[in-house]
Amino acid sequence: MLQEIEKSLRQLGVTNDDTLLVAVSGGSDSMVLLHALRHLGIKIAVAHYNYGFRGNESDLDEQLVRSVAEQLGVECHVKGFLDSRICPKPSQSMQMMARSLRYDFFNDLMNKHGYSATAMAHHADDRVESLLINLLRGTGIRGMQGMPVRSERFIRPMLSVRKAEITSFAQEHGVAFRDDSSNFKPKYLRNRIRLHLLPMLRQMKPETDDLLQQFTERVAKVLPDLETWSEKTREQLTRAEDNCLLIDRNVLREVPSPFTALHSILQPLDFSSAQTLQLISPDLPGKGKLKSKTHVLYIEPEVLRAVTKDELDSFPGLSIVTRKRKKKEVLDMGPRTIVIDGDLFDLDTLNIRNWEKGDRFHPLGMKGQ
Repeated sequence: MLQEIEKSLRQLGVTNDDTLLVAVSGGSDSMVLLHALRHLGIKIAVAHYNYGFRGNESDLDEQLVRSVAEQLGVECHVKGFLDSRICPKPSQSMQMMARSLRYDFFNDLMNKHGYSATAMAHHADDRVESLLINLLRGTGIRGMQGMPVRSERFIRPMLSVRKAEITSFAQEHGVAFRDDSSNFKPKYLRNRIRLHLLPMLRQMKPETDDLLQQFTERVAKVLPDLETWSEKTREQLTRAEDNCLLIDRNVLREVPSPFTALHSILQPLDFSSAQTLQLISPDLPGKGKLKSKTHVLYIEPEVLRAVTKDELDSFPGLSIVTRKRKKKEVLDMGPRTIVIDGDLFDLDTLNIRNWEKGDRFHPLGMKGQ
């Protein structure tokens, strides 16, 4: 196991000059990673984020992490989550928000103390579980790697190590750890996959874990070439205009693998694989819109126009100018200008908003609404 971790660290470019921040929860995986890195002579510091979801159990996890860090003589950073002033967004679960805050905590520590990266304790079994989760949610190619060995400044040097090896190492070397009782509750999808789906697959095919692990590794090796191709294709397909991202539908029809090309553009905007499939359909109409959690995509005859939901609540490029009109003067200020009698409304109480369902107006000189 130590050889696998050492090999992974070399591939990740970790040297003796680096100091790694180790995310330690108190479970067997992170405690073994902590001891393994120490054994390999890697300079480390510990970070523990106390979610507080399990009450006294969470506090005991924190005590163990503090105690072990003190025994090893390494710096230990601890932060708690439970704060009555923090509330998740409507589209966000408490767990999602806690995870986001945890990563913010790690990033802040790396920025403040100059740690080279944060080492996470995800292992081969986690990677297989993530693959199945992604497949069930309708993933693209990137999700088929399960989880990457590196995500920006976060590294996972144990992704090739099986859970059984970690457990065995902990027993043989007397590594203290605490089990997270929430891992055994079928409330979450990952737990249901771990406790029910994977055992069933292993019963049908004993080598399930090895086959799925090998698949994730093959996908991970292909991804750099895919990223290069996606970047070149993205440059051909997109352009920025008035705080919008425009995707050329005519060019999209001509590129090889239009789904992969479009998905690489839309996935960072939180659009799903199913939505991407809709957009490459030959029957796609010339108008309409799709929504993600963060963006709205307007379907137009020549382009797909993506704009953030925050941008929809603002009005970039809009200005209000007042001027006196000369007697009988015809005001022709271009097609993107609206001329209104300034005596008819009060600028201080003017409310500007986007069109809403049910709004109607009757343009002067026209019969319809």
